[in-house]
This record gives sequence, structure tokens and C-alpha cells, in this order.
Amino acid sequence: MARIKDILAEAEAAWKAGDAARAEALVEAVLRKAPRHSGARALKRRLGRAGGVSQAEVDAVVARLQAGDLAGAEAALAPLLRRAPGEAVLWHLRGILCQLQGRLEEAINAFRAALARNPALAAARGNLGTALAALERHEEAVRELEAALAADPSAPESWNSLGVARAALGDPEGALEAFGRALALRPDYANALNGRAAVLRGLGRLHEAEADLRQARRLAPDDVAIRCNLANVLVDLGKAAEAETEARAVLAAAPEDAEMQRTLGVVLGQLGRREEALAELRRAVEMPGARAEAWRDLSTHHRFSADDPLIGRMEALISAPDADHETRMHLGFALGKAWHDAGDPDRAWHYWTIGNAEKAKEAPWSTDEAARLLARAREVLADPAWQARVAPGASASERPIFILGVNRSGTTLAEQIIGAHPEVWPGDEQIWIDTRARAELDRLAEWGPEDLARFA
Repeated sequence: MARIKDILAEAEAAWKAGDAARAEALVEAVLRKAPRHSGARALKRRLGRAGGVSQAEVDAVVARLQAGDLAGAEAALAPLLRRAPGEAVLWHLRGILCQLQGRLEEAINAFRAALARNPALAAARGNLGTALAALERHEEAVRELEAALAADPSAPESWNSLGVARAALGDPEGALEAFGRALALRPDYANALNGRAAVLRGLGRLHEAEADLRQARRLAPDDVAIRCNLANVLVDLGKAAEAETEARAVLAAAPEDAEMQRTLGVVLGQLGRREEALAELRRAVEMPGARAEAWRDLSTHHRFSADDPLIGRMEALISAPDADHETRMHLGFALGKAWHDAGDPDRAWHYWTIGNAEKAKEAPWSTDEAARLLARAREVLADPAWQARVAPGASASERPIFILGVNRSGTTLAEQIIGAHPEVWPGDEQIWIDTRARAELDRLAEWGPEDLARFA
């Protein structure tokens, strides 16, 4: 049983931290046991002069927040703030309420008000960082979150938000560290698994991303964002049939999800069901919130003519004053394909130039990285032991397996003639091959025949 001295020390610390309600509750607990205790009575008088609120009143607000009764929480909190505007804990609760209501600027102001009254309130600083990250003010978010975690490293939510902010600032290793800390504190934290998977996917570590997302889906089976991300990783891995199942499940729960509608179209294209793919992608570009990438995916399946109204719509989007990097990149490639179809190479190259310029900002070409990948591939593939293990009895011919082309792949005369040979399987463009090959390269030396069959 805690000693009275320790309870009063805890009450004093709570009061100094701005949590007068908890301090009062602890003092009352002491006075119930020792009504004449001079230290407890003195602290109670100090709390009374500070105009604090009771723990029961704070608990009532918290209970309403936890129950999702935001209107009730706001009604209960407002008179407390009028009565005790100096209490940091009340401003912190006000920030949480505004955050849950989506009023992020007001939430930030409330968290700052809490910190002005008590700079040591680490939870308020962590929530401030989370709100800043939600508004994509990532540099500010990182500063606040790192400060909060230096004071209290036991908050998994703050580690998760730090991972999100670091990832957005192009620091994948720092993001992975932060997500890892969040998961060390809370192994069943589905949001942190989802966030880490997004970073792993960006690094080409697709199998790790898939594992994280499968675990996240088990923990939160109704979370649409997690299932969307899993479907996209399955697309990257070439697991099109499973990706289709996942995409359709998401759309059954969230039929207006434009990104998953796009993913379904991509998956159907991978499965060779082009008419279905085209229909789904047409739906995707018409949905609110559709990304420019949906237009690019549509362009791979649609045959354009010079008077096609879709060209005009895409040109209006790419030339809009608010067209961002992603819009210009994807629509640049889509319009290049469109004008190539329409027989206007000058316009096609104009738009391809735009797309490539934007792409270079996102992933600048690295000769050293390309050389490393080629050297590693040669090292593995030239090993006679690997060749004998993976393809016993296969042809010794050094002729290439793949025919590499541009976006007309599968329709050139040469490919049609070669594809008619009984030992040749024309597969058209398989956009996942490069992504997956990079992910598999460092594991290639251990492959056996079953791995090659799975890849094929």
C-alpha cells in the first residue's frame, strides 16, 4: 500500500504538471484516511485557490470523448474552461475534442494553450505533433514529436505520428525506427504496421510490407486503408488473383473509394481481362477524389483518336494552375500515350517530356544503383550451381527470355510473329516484373525450382 507521503508527492507532481483534477483526487484519498493530515489539508487549500476542477468532472469529459459523444464532451468541457482557464489538462482535452471533430487548426491552438500553461505536458506536445502531421506540416510535427518523446518515450501514438512525418520528409530509415518503437510498445498497433508497410513498399521490401499488412488486417479487418494497401502490395508482387479478391472486398465496404476502384482496374489488366479493366478504370476517373494515376492506367487500355473527348479533359487537368507534381507526372505519360495513339508524335513527345521531368524529381536516375543491380543479377544468374538447381534440363541458349519494348508491347508485328511460336508466351507489359525482381534480387541466390515457378 502506498504511503501517504508518496501519495502527496504524486499529487504535488500532478498539480505542477497542470493536472489539478488528479491532484485533488489524490489529496481527497489521503484525507479520507487521515482527515487531519496537515500536508494534505495545506495542498487542498492551494488547489482551492488555483480554482481547479474535480477529477470527476474531468473523467466525465474523458468518458464522453471515449464514447464518441463529441457534442456531450464539448458541452461538459466549456463551463470547466470558463471556470478554470489556467488548467493545462482542460486545454489538452479541448485539443483532443477539436482533433476528433476534424478542426485541426483549433486543435493546434488548444494544444499550444495547454503547453503555454504547462510546457512539461508531454501528451499535449505529442498530440500537437500529430495534428501538425495531419495538416502536412511535417517539419514542425517532427520537432514537436521528438521533444515530446524525449520527455516521455512511452507513447506509441507519438512514435507512430513521428514515423508518418519522417516518411513524408523523405527519411525512410528514421520512419522505420519510429514505427518500430511504436510496435515495440504496442505490438498490436495496426496503424503503425500499416505505416511501416508503406515505407517498406517504397523501399522495395515487398515481402516485409506484405507481412506487416496481413498482420494489420488480422488486427483491424474492417480498416479500409489497410486492405487498400495490402491490395496494392499484392499488385506489386504480381499476385493479381488475390489482389482482385482484396480489392473487391474493399469496394463492397467502401464503394466510393476511388483509389481502390483504380487498383481493381489495374489488377484486371494484369489478369488479361482488358475489357473489364477498362470499364473499372472508366468508373475510377469519374469518382470524386480520383487521382491522376487513374487516368494514366486508363490510357494503357484505351485506344485514343485525335477527337477523343478524354484527351481534352486530361489536357485541362494538366494545365490547371493548381496541378501538382503527381498530376503533371501521370497525365504527362497518359497524354503522351494518347497522342501517340492519335498519330501526333510531336504532341506525344511534348507530354512525355513533362511526365519524365516530373518523374525525375521523384526518383532521379542513379547510374551507380543501376550498375549495382546489374552486377548483382550477373553474379547470381551466372552461377552454374544456381542454373542447375533452378532449371534442370532447360535450354542452354543465351537468347533473352523477354522482348523489351515500349508502350506498344504485344502489338508490334515482330512480337506477333514471335509470339505465335509454341514455345513463346507473349505476356504484354507486366508492370510488376521490375518492382518484384528488385525485391527478390537479394534472395535470388537461394531460389529453387518452386520459387521460379511461383514467380512465373
